Amino acid sequence: MIAVMNSSPWIFLSKLGMTVPALRLFDQVVIPSSVKDEVASKQDDTSDTLEKLSAQT
Repeated sequence: MIAVMNSSPWIFLSKLGMTVPALRLFDQVVIPSSVKDEVASKQDDTSDTLEKLSAQT
């Protein structure tokens, strides 16, 4: 199953420390560039997590 992530669930999952377990539920996860830009606009743990996971793909 493919999931397309919006910024709100991404932020909440990151704050709960559940990003990686949640991503494992899907075969493929798509994070649009607009979502990456929105999350990256505020330098915090959430943007760091997204950056690290994006670098792995």
